[in-house]
Amino acid sequence: MLRRLLARPQSIPNTIKRPSLPTAGARTLRYQSTQSPPPSRPNQPHALPPQTPETRYQKTLRYLNPTAAPPLLARFPTLHLLTRICTLALAIFTSAHIFMEYFYTFTAAYGISMLPTIASNGDWLLISKYYRRGREVHVGDVVSYKLPLKPGEYGVKRVVGLSGDFVEVREAVADEGQDGRKVMGSRPRCLQVPQGHCWLAGDNLTWSRDSRIFGPLPLALVTGKVIAKCSWSSWMPEWGRVEHGLKPAEEIDWEVD
Repeated sequence: MLRRLLARPQSIPNTIKRPSLPTAGARTLRYQSTQSPPPSRPNQPHALPPQTPETRYQKTLRYLNPTAAPPLLARFPTLHLLTRICTLALAIFTSAHIFMEYFYTFTAAYGISMLPTIASNGDWLLISKYYRRGREVHVGDVVSYKLPLKPGEYGVKRVVGLSGDFVEVREAVADEGQDGRKVMGSRPRCLQVPQGHCWLAGDNLTWSRDSRIFGPLPLALVTGKVIAKCSWSSWMPEWGRVEHGLKPAEEIDWEVD
């Protein structure tokens, strides 16, 4: 009997019970919180923070704000177009005035006082304003200047003397000729150009109104230097430089009778 019990193992009953899953008909329990949700409020506008009054500085910045579009121009497109055109024209005029006042200017020549260097008509002169007020002007340069006897008018002559130079002047004196007409005589004399002045003369001395008439010219009246000329003798313009008209004394072939 004992042997049978030892040879045949006894089965141990399973005493562990697994939790059973809820069936389809089971009801689930829900717990409800004891705290009630906050009461709903109607849609109300947000209250704005109190505004402080603007200072004078803030008002000035607001009125001068360049990004603010003017309502008047936005309302009238034609007025906006006219404003843009006027602004562009003003910018072009200002740029041209600055260029002609401080850089270069282009003007027509008139008169016969500078023959044969400059023609009486048909030549256009390119004047550099870098040399205005006599800056870096040398003897022999052709300069433009304001006429001291006729305000508002300009002339072109050659510089024959600067401050401290001695020049021989043949004064223009009217004498009676044999045929009764007045001719230009000559009374030579020597004088020294004062400080801050220059002595001007035309290449065509017989028909030139220069320093022999109005005396030494202040350098402050010099408006520029003629550096080139343009001739319209044909359909094609011809450009040429206005060269230095006077030669050094060592380059002149002196002939003594």
